[in-house]
Amino acid sequence: MIETSNILVNKLTLNIQRNAQIPEQRDIADIVKSLIFNRVCECMQTQIDWRTFIWGGAFSGKDGSVNGIAASARNQEGFAIWAACVNCKDESMPRRHWKYYFGIRQRSQAELTLSYARCYCDHMAGSIIMAKPISTIRDPFPDVFFYTPGIQCMCGKRVYSNTAIELNKATLPDFVDSVQDNTRNIPVILITCPDYIVPEPLMDQLQGNAIIYWCDNAELISRLNTLLPPNMKTPWDSVHVFIPIVSPKPFHPIYTYDDIYRMGRKDFIAGLLQAHCRSMHSEERKGFLTVDDVIGIRTQYHIAQLTQQCKSQSAEISRLRTDSKEQLQIVKAVSDELEQLKSNSAEKQIQEYEELLAASMAETDSLKKGISSLSERLFSTMGTGFRPDDTESIPILQELSHAIYTVLANASSRKQR
Repeated sequence: MIETSNILVNKLTLNIQRNAQIPEQRDIADIVKSLIFNRVCECMQTQIDWRTFIWGGAFSGKDGSVNGIAASARNQEGFAIWAACVNCKDESMPRRHWKYYFGIRQRSQAELTLSYARCYCDHMAGSIIMAKPISTIRDPFPDVFFYTPGIQCMCGKRVYSNTAIELNKATLPDFVDSVQDNTRNIPVILITCPDYIVPEPLMDQLQGNAIIYWCDNAELISRLNTLLPPNMKTPWDSVHVFIPIVSPKPFHPIYTYDDIYRMGRKDFIAGLLQAHCRSMHSEERKGFLTVDDVIGIRTQYHIAQLTQQCKSQSAEISRLRTDSKEQLQIVKAVSDELEQLKSNSAEKQIQEYEELLAASMAETDSLKKGISSLSERLFSTMGTGFRPDDTESIPILQELSHAIYTVLANASSRKQR
């Protein structure tokens, strides 16, 4: 925010649009930032680093009489948010320092809102000389925003007029539309005593902070009053200030010729400057974009980005954990299946071994029985009258009995010789 120790001299809140003279490829924020940069170098007779001023950072002039800081960012829609603060010394008062505040909120490729404030601060500690008051002269710095071809300042639905407008039959409809425009952000001042309050010099003082109409036709004012609501009727020989419509029953102050005469013309004009150029409403002050605001917005944007990244990473971690659990379940199922297969294979092998063992045991038992039977037959016949048993089911025993029979037969034939 603007430092409270600074005294506000002039402020502006301008809605700036790019007109048809500028190609669509050119960004309105870049145009306005370049205008501000050139105006700073021109008015303060210095040269600062262009890149730092445009993109952000601390900067200073070659002689050190001018310094400042800038900050830039992008909102979620990709439009520019930019602010700068420029400090410079007063040429005639060494203890006086001027501060210029600039803030840009871009709304589209062709539209933005510019906040501007010119302040000063007198460092009077240790000095017995009183500070000189500020003379009531127009602020020349904002001229570049009103007179540069290719851009135009808007007031509500209409292009802002840089000159005081005469209220006549041709301009009456525009005036009625202007005072009843809910999107208007600056007052419309109607002067019906232009011989005492001269419109053009007042317009120079209030440039950008008011739209000024003047009229010296009493009949036209009477006709105007039939077109406006009761709270907007304008008396003759007065200055009527139509405040922006921000509430259901706005108050539009009227200063009659007698009121102005009692105040004095100079003091009255100074009062208008104080009310509309040298003061900020709470909403206006809250919406004024400063370097700290841009840094805060950029920080919040980075925090939001990091938060989003953390959320994405947390979601990815959760997904990986879920996948890991699923994989673990799959691995466990495969492992259990493998164990089951191993278990089934071992049981099958054991069963096969048992069957082989049982078959071998049965074969051994049969072999034992056959040998025992063969032995009994041999002992019972004592080698005579032995005949092989052709009914023997075991081939090897059948072969053995034939071999024994053959041996016994050969032995018997040798005895007989």
